[in-house]
Amino acid sequence: MPATNFKHGTIWTRDNLHIMRGMNSECIDLIYLDPPFKSDVKYRGLPTDFGGDGVVKAEFNDMWKMRPRDEGWLKTLKEDDRCLYEVIEASGYSFGDDMKSYLIYMTARLFEMERILKQTGSIYLHCDHHASHYLKIVMDCIFGKENFRNEIIWHYPSMSTASKWFPRKNDLILFYSKSKEYKFNDDDERVRDPYAETTINRSKYGGAGFTRKDGKPDYLKGNTKLADTVWKIPHVKSKNETTKYPTQKPLKLLRRLIVASSDRGDIVLDPFCGCATALIAAEQTDRQWVGIDLSPVARFLVRNRMRRETNLLDTYNPISRTDPPTRTDIDKNQKETRSEMRQRLYVEQDKMCNGCFWPIQLHILNDDHITPQSHGGQDVPENIQLLCGTCNSIKGDKDMAYLHARLKELGYMNPDYMDSV
Repeated sequence: MPATNFKHGTIWTRDNLHIMRGMNSECIDLIYLDPPFKSDVKYRGLPTDFGGDGVVKAEFNDMWKMRPRDEGWLKTLKEDDRCLYEVIEASGYSFGDDMKSYLIYMTARLFEMERILKQTGSIYLHCDHHASHYLKIVMDCIFGKENFRNEIIWHYPSMSTASKWFPRKNDLILFYSKSKEYKFNDDDERVRDPYAETTINRSKYGGAGFTRKDGKPDYLKGNTKLADTVWKIPHVKSKNETTKYPTQKPLKLLRRLIVASSDRGDIVLDPFCGCATALIAAEQTDRQWVGIDLSPVARFLVRNRMRRETNLLDTYNPISRTDPPTRTDIDKNQKETRSEMRQRLYVEQDKMCNGCFWPIQLHILNDDHITPQSHGGQDVPENIQLLCGTCNSIKGDKDMAYLHARLKELGYMNPDYMDSV
């Protein structure tokens, strides 16, 4: 089994697709993701002071529209997985192009999650009524319907002003395993619920359903049972736990998932780690962890929550990275032809120029050194990228930071990527 090619406690602040593509295959024990729900809302959290780093707002955009790169990816999917392609196309007929865009975004990332998950691993996808019906089908296609384990209902009772429908007080969590050989710890008290007092009394005195054939009471073994698929866990209320993050989940919920489907020392990945709840829960239950989030706020949240809610020292700092790990599970002795290298890079770059991020056909793109040879860059596959002619000309013998800054100044960069570099 390939070893991990990253360190425990790492936080990446970049698009998780690029980070996961750099991870070795089958190196993660458990994945929990709380991605955008396709709610068509731009979330803004309350101002939060991250330990002297300044007052900032945790926010993210959950609004979607089809873009040229989505269409390009969908055409590739049509050739590689016709069934999944039809599912995504059907979503557009029923719910419009915004649903198609959302599912394309999620599908590309779920493919990578399936690849990096160990054969004994599991994945929990947190969602709600907005897209759960299509996400279930996507998960069936990628992980296999035979590996579906549960649809968990997280029920969080609270006040409601609803008057035209029943109050919406639940989320859904889709639980899949990578194979039939998955881990599940049913004896941990954190995945068990107490029996009702009436049930215990019926058992003790041989009530209905608890009398053996010999007429004697059939006592319960202990006072707890494995939790069913409806989990009544309240929203975050503790001042010590809350981060003012707009979609924060309670630690009790994450601890239950983690102890159920992993062992001590296992590696937990949260590719949308946001306010770090899954990472805190992993640390509290003696698991290793890594997280990814687009927002640079994430590393401050992880650091401060780890200091406040775990046994880590006040001086603790997570490993902070923006560069993807380099895969070590690929045979480097196997030589790539130039054509094979260009095809690989074209897929890794989402069929775009790596400078301006506009979709461009492969035959128009030029090979370029990421770090120029004049600056010590080597002529090796890891230092090659594909640029359009304009970007190649602007970059010259300078680095990528210069190119991206210059493209922004000239207004040449794809606006969808302005904030990511």
